[in-house]
Amino acid sequence: MNQGRDVDDHKLAVYRFQFKTAGQVISPSHMWGTRDAIAALRDCEPIAGTERIVHRELLDMAGFYYEDAPSVFQNLEDPARLYAA
Repeated sequence: MNQGRDVDDHKLAVYRFQFKTAGQVISPSHMWGTRDAIAALRDCEPIAGTERIVHRELLDMAGFYYEDAPSVFQNLEDPARLYAA
C-alpha cells in the first residue's frame, strides 16, 4: 500500500475518512482526503482499504477530493461545468 506518498508527479493517494460525534461514526461518502489533509481535521482518521489514486489537480487547497454524486442540484456559480458535458 502507498501510505499517502506520491505515486508519480501528478497523482496522489486519497482515502475515505471517519470521525465520531455524539456517539455516531460519520463518514462523508463524497469526500476523500490525503493522509495529511485528514490528519489536519480533529478526531478524523482514514478508513483502511479505501485508498484511491487521483490526479493532484482534482484536490482542493487543503488536500481533499470531492466525488460528484448524482443530484438534481445545479451550482449556478459554476457555468463552465454546465457546458463541459
